[in-house]
Amino acid sequence: MLIIGDSKVELPKLATKIGAINIFHHDSKHTYEHMSFEFKTIWQSLVVNGILASDDVNWNSAFQDFRSRHMTKANIVEGIGFTTKK
Repeated sequence: MLIIGDSKVELPKLATKIGAINIFHHDSKHTYEHMSFEFKTIWQSLVVNGILASDDVNWNSAFQDFRSRHMTKANIVEGIGFTTKK
């Protein structure tokens, strides 16, 4: 499903519509604010053991800060970060 629009508008609606989410991969606007918003928004719908992945996690500290706040471990491979909801 392709949805064109600002994820600050579209992502909350999509997460509500879908409900439980198993995996989410961020690869949109790579500002700290935008990445943090997407992680926070999707985390609420991510199932236990669900995966949050993000491209370009080395561009700023949003991924590391988010993962630290939620006390999850992370793997980073070639700039792509992965963490799992516990």
